Amino acid sequence: MFKIINFVLISITSSLVFTGIIYGDSYPVCTGPPTCNKEADLGKTRVSDDKKNVEFCVLDDDGNFAWKPHEEGIINQNLTNNGYVKFKSGFIMQWTVGPNFKDLEVSTPTPVPFPIPFPNSTLNVQVSIYMPNGSDIYQNSWFQIVDFTNSEVNIILQNASSVANKNIYPMIRVTGF
Repeated sequence: MFKIINFVLISITSSLVFTGIIYGDSYPVCTGPPTCNKEADLGKTRVSDDKKNVEFCVLDDDGNFAWKPHEEGIINQNLTNNGYVKFKSGFIMQWTVGPNFKDLEVSTPTPVPFPIPFPNSTLNVQVSIYMPNGSDIYQNSWFQIVDFTNSEVNIILQNASSVANKNIYPMIRVTGF
């Protein structure tokens, strides 16, 4: 049985590039369809034919070489600015960029929806500041989380003055299942 310690999957147009670290050993990036028919292939990884799982070359119960999916494989994803990754275990990672808070009243709660609702529970929400123009750096601002549900977070812009007069957006990262 293999255990993933760290895994990176990058999709570039129609090409897939991936690497994994399994029990501390690094496996090279695959450059073609990997084989799984000899002892030297054990531990190789590939993306499944349906492009939703990572599979490992293992010996099955009958002693035959076989591709087996990892139990925590990705089952759905949306890799955009407001996206998510869903895993077989039910765990979901999401991220989104909220509205521009320029000229909004400070301390006014603003709801920001998640890309998709969590079916069971929201575990953690983090908010940071994004300022698209480097010259608009406004050092005395921060966002405060007021509350959250399985489908949105309510945030407040806090700063040293009463109105944010610069372009300032909340960048939100959230996990749940």
